[in-house]
Amino acid sequence: MIHHKNQLIKFLEQNITDRVLQNALHRGVVEFLGGFRPLLDDIPGWVVRLTSYHGMTYNIGIVEKTGKLYWFRLIDVSWQNWDGDKTDKDLYLGDRPEAYLSHKLIAQRNMIDDVTK
Repeated sequence: MIHHKNQLIKFLEQNITDRVLQNALHRGVVEFLGGFRPLLDDIPGWVVRLTSYHGMTYNIGIVEKTGKLYWFRLIDVSWQNWDGDKTDKDLYLGDRPEAYLSHKLIAQRNMIDDVTK
């Protein structure tokens, strides 16, 4: 069971085999975006953003299913599903919770606007 974001980063370090992502993980900037519910289908999970030395950004989703962790690349972050505003646990808040809450509110407003058009 995951209790801290460092466990997720360590999991990525041990399991990412893609050389580009490895370089971004070890030489770039790692930003923990926090918990998302749902992230994949109905499964909650976490998102880590890797920014390479050259400025390329990669969003990595991590889910726990049947006691095992899985990672995958995300094209977009579904900010409306950010779950950090429902807890005070660092594992869900992410590195910059105020900014992420702003992203969530904007995403929710945009969804409402799309429905009312």
